[in-house]
Amino acid sequence: MENRAVPKYKRGAGSVYLKRGWCYIHYYVEGRSVTEAKRTKDKAEARRILRSRQGEIADGRCVGPASDKVMFHDLAEGVISDYRANGR
Repeated sequence: MENRAVPKYKRGAGSVYLKRGWCYIHYYVEGRSVTEAKRTKDKAEARRILRSRQGEIADGRCVGPASDKVMFHDLAEGVISDYRANGR
């Protein structure tokens, strides 16, 4: 009987790796490769975040890491509109 090693995670399930002491997660969304830096040094916590992100992908509600970034021109536009509205 052949003794085969069972892989820990199935292929295509994303990955977690350390870079300069911080955890990064890597996964695919609609064929696009996505890598996110996580603010943790614990690989188990990063693996939980990765599983959560994959659940969002499966439900069709993953927008990726770019959704929580704000562009400077959007912030500047908001300040200018506030100044106009308040007569400054």
